[in-house]
Amino acid sequence: MPTGNGFPALFYEDDDGPRTTCPGCHNFICPEDDFCMTCGAPLRETTCPSCGYHVRPGAKFCTKCGKDLLEKK
Repeated sequence: MPTGNGFPALFYEDDDGPRTTCPGCHNFICPEDDFCMTCGAPLRETTCPSCGYHVRPGAKFCTKCGKDLLEKK
């Protein structure tokens, strides 16, 4: 499978299997991880702490209210 640089891809995401890379930063993850250890992106569906909307894995902001989901406390 070629990539944008003309070289064959070393691996690819299988939509039927567990992800091997973070949808936020594309670094490697383990299938059992709940959050990316590199960027902190959630790897499972979560709910926004502000409005309660269901947020897809890898989202850094809520798509309903715009809340920063990676905000430091």
